[in-house]
Amino acid sequence: MDRTRGRPAPRWVTVLALALAASFGVGAEGLTWNSYAEAGLGLSMAGGVPRPLGAFDAGIFLGPVELGTYLAILPLEFGSPDLLKAGAVHYGGTLGVAFGQYGAVRPYGRLALGGVVRERADERGAYTGDDAEKFFSLSFIVGVEVPLGVRWSLRPWAAWRLAPEASDYEGRSLSGPEAGLAVRATWQTTLQ
Repeated sequence: MDRTRGRPAPRWVTVLALALAASFGVGAEGLTWNSYAEAGLGLSMAGGVPRPLGAFDAGIFLGPVELGTYLAILPLEFGSPDLLKAGAVHYGGTLGVAFGQYGAVRPYGRLALGGVVRERADERGAYTGDDAEKFFSLSFIVGVEVPLGVRWSLRPWAAWRLAPEASDYEGRSLSGPEAGLAVRATWQTTLQ
């Protein structure tokens, strides 16, 4: 006999549903939410070696909190004739918050939790995933948001990436400090 049928939802489910509906702006005009996407370049000092870094982040706002996903590309070895002989990609989810009024210069913080994949190109210069190695990755990011209008902002940032088991192909850790500059766009979406 199914004992859950006809039983009201637990109180926390109702509260969560109402909070999400308020955050997403469910109303007569439709379902509305605010989103963001950002792209930036930086410098990683993981393992004591300066390396270029490309960082991408996208997600939605739940009130003052942002919930998103990220991708950070870290070249490990350059060579000829292929431009990139080995690389690492950090990926995962983010949880962040900015302090202060939207539209003003304000500090922010973000926690990124996910993994890192390290791979070397094969003899043809291709990345097949056959020899890819995966490790745990966690990042703490702080920065300042500088508005450039209603939808755009500059976001200089500093981070500490923790990937305790991951290393490059010379045995140097992929954990360490990073810094960079990103450009962020925000927008509102409404489904009617």
